[in-house]
Amino acid sequence: MGFLFVLISGMIIGWALEFFYKLFDQGKIIFPKFINVQMYIYTSLFSYLLFSYDFSVIFVIFSLFVFTSGIEFIIGYLCLKIRGYIPWDYLKYRLNYRGIICLKFSFYWLIIAFIYYYLILPSIVSLSF
Repeated sequence: MGFLFVLISGMIIGWALEFFYKLFDQGKIIFPKFINVQMYIYTSLFSYLLFSYDFSVIFVIFSLFVFTSGIEFIIGYLCLKIRGYIPWDYLKYRLNYRGIICLKFSFYWLIIAFIYYYLILPSIVSLSF
């Protein structure tokens, strides 16, 4: 049951983050595409897996950074190869790789994942059991 709560929370929180980011960044309402929200779902599930064990803070930070950057790259790369476009474009940012990932946003994803892991996930796990 906890797994389901984590999946739903990742989807809702990710959708809301994406929605409000685009609203403030572009000044208009743009609903997030499912391809973008997948990153939040996968990251919440990965966080739940990490949370199930007693890892050090350094290991959690490293794992979240690698996972969030990796999943963003995999989804972006597959979307580029299969559909012919990148769902987000980081070409205008420094330290990007083919416009699919960039260091600036990798740190943003790490911060979001870290907050989710240490502040939100414990509440969800305690509610679901």
